[in-house]
Amino acid sequence: MSASQKKSRYPGIRAFEKNERHVFFGRRLEAKKLYNLVKAKPLVVLFAKSGIGKSSLINAGLEPLIEKDFYYVVKIRLQTTAISSVEMVKNELKPYLNEAKLKTHSKGTPGLWEYLRACEFKKGEDNLTPVLVFDQFEEFFEHNKKDQEELNRELADMVSDRLPERIRESLRAIPFRDRTKEQLDWHSPIPVKFVFAIRSDRMSEMDEMSVKIPSILHNRFHLKPLGIEAAKEAIIEPAALAGDDFDTPAFTYSDPALNTMLAYLKNKNEEIESFQLQLLCRNIERTVQRKQAKDVVIQETDFGGASGIKSILNNYYEQEISELETSEQSVARKFIEEGLIVAGRRVGVSEGVEEKSFKISKDLLEKLLSSRLIRAENTHLGRSYELSHDTLVAPILQSYEIRRRQEEQEAAFKKQEEQEKLLTIERKKRNGARLLAAAGFALFLVAAAGGFLAAKQSEKAKVAQQEAERLKKIAYTQREKAQTALAEVEKAQLEMAKAYLSAGKSDMNNGEYKDAIQNFKTVKELKTGITDSIFIANKNIFEEADDLIRSSSSKSGVKQQFNDFLKKGDNAAISNKHLSALSNYRKARKIGTTDVEKRNVDSKISESVAKLLPQFRSALSGSETFFKAENAISCSQGKKKLKEAEAIFRALPARSISAEEKEQLVKLKRMKQACQ
Repeated sequence: MSASQKKSRYPGIRAFEKNERHVFFGRRLEAKKLYNLVKAKPLVVLFAKSGIGKSSLINAGLEPLIEKDFYYVVKIRLQTTAISSVEMVKNELKPYLNEAKLKTHSKGTPGLWEYLRACEFKKGEDNLTPVLVFDQFEEFFEHNKKDQEELNRELADMVSDRLPERIRESLRAIPFRDRTKEQLDWHSPIPVKFVFAIRSDRMSEMDEMSVKIPSILHNRFHLKPLGIEAAKEAIIEPAALAGDDFDTPAFTYSDPALNTMLAYLKNKNEEIESFQLQLLCRNIERTVQRKQAKDVVIQETDFGGASGIKSILNNYYEQEISELETSEQSVARKFIEEGLIVAGRRVGVSEGVEEKSFKISKDLLEKLLSSRLIRAENTHLGRSYELSHDTLVAPILQSYEIRRRQEEQEAAFKKQEEQEKLLTIERKKRNGARLLAAAGFALFLVAAAGGFLAAKQSEKAKVAQQEAERLKKIAYTQREKAQTALAEVEKAQLEMAKAYLSAGKSDMNNGEYKDAIQNFKTVKELKTGITDSIFIANKNIFEEADDLIRSSSSKSGVKQQFNDFLKKGDNAAISNKHLSALSNYRKARKIGTTDVEKRNVDSKISESVAKLLPQFRSALSGSETFFKAENAISCSQGKKKLKEAEAIFRALPARSISAEEKEQLVKLKRMKQACQ
């Protein structure tokens, strides 16, 4: 088997694929639970933080299990807004479509219900039930509202196991005695199941779908990080597999190495995120590959201990870019940072765009695919490229921001040096001009004296007068040169003032208020030496600097407040005090000054809301249970639970709470009054 055909034991930053189920360890229990839930329910929402492994669980856990049991998985992504979400679903179903059947029974433009009804999913002679898996469903909410409503409307009938009104009308139009078995089969509900996989910080957006699909959030599966034992299995088992189809021979981990890995990766809840584990193990696998030896036992020195793990996780993007040729690095950065990330989120580009718009050669494209920074995605739209995982977005944007600031600073320093050199030259010119002006004035006095003597000495009057005229011309010329030199110096100072003003504004936009204040003060210093006429013509520059000094000073204090609220919110979230966390995040959001700050807080707010919803529902359920017991102790407990539910209710966005839950809250308040 050639090197290019061999497989990795760890996929690194990308998700596991279905054909990698033999190296997918640590999620056996979760896969079985999700499988049982999907079998039992028509619709399941799988949610988790980014990087926990939702796509991997679907691909290498759920899909292999469920397809053994007369089900067929159809995976759907709604990653482009250029096509309506309904059309994208139809395109994914096209390989299974019986066009003759659709043409026979559907009149006009078929809806999604008719399209799916005309599809055939078979295994030999057996008919299979389709399971439509909408992976990364948060992409759906990037579509416009009209588009969202259309898909929501189409899905509602199928999820509720009912016929759309247009299908019922079609059936009513056929006389009862004339209805054939084929027609009756067509006009019957479609056996279909749905799985929606979504990031937990975006799950609250699904509540908007509950108007047409009330059960949308009833059956949720929360995928949590790996426990310690599951993480051990995910580290050890893939490495121990024998076979010539892997990049490396089988290898093992020493106990100290394994313990160091687990100790670094685990959080305070003894949990480990799959993304970080896979990234670290993939790096170790490459180390084994370089050793080209059998029976390798991984030691702490192979990855540098705890400090080495930190470097591997934090510098993955920079490390992979540095492996490229120097001439390729800037091209790759531009493609990844500006082509595959738009408005802070991961996007895909169609095949060909990478070469036409970003000058990515085929050789460089292969290197980026091999590095696992990007992946190829084959969809109904053709082949496209995207970042391997959305957890890469933050470190890549951070790297981009650092590099952008460095480039801006270098450009600013270079411009400042050039302007300071120019200012030095102009100052020398000014001093020279002043000397010339003084000399000219002296010559002018001499000329005047010459004229006076000429008047006294008539015999020399003509000669003296001519000499005086000559000296006067020299004096005027020198004075004009001095004035020109002074004007050039003023012009240079004005340009420097504009440059420092612009740099200060840039610092303000980036939240660097102290640097901004220093730049604005430099603008004020450059006012010295500028003539009144020039100052009056450009006084708006210096007045704006004064205003911005006051504004930056004020925002510097606000920035500290913002950071304090954010820190309090993070500490509360870590302690599972999500109500307090939400309150502090909202305070931070209210005074945030930059788009980056606001986006960061919005993400934290969404995550807190997602955490509070189950807590709210649990409080409602607990309160009702206690009130029904109808004794003094349970009554007191019920009131406490109701108080908790009311506090959360006031904090949550109105759209995140269903009408049924609001009615239940009103009912519990009445039960509280009746409870003694």
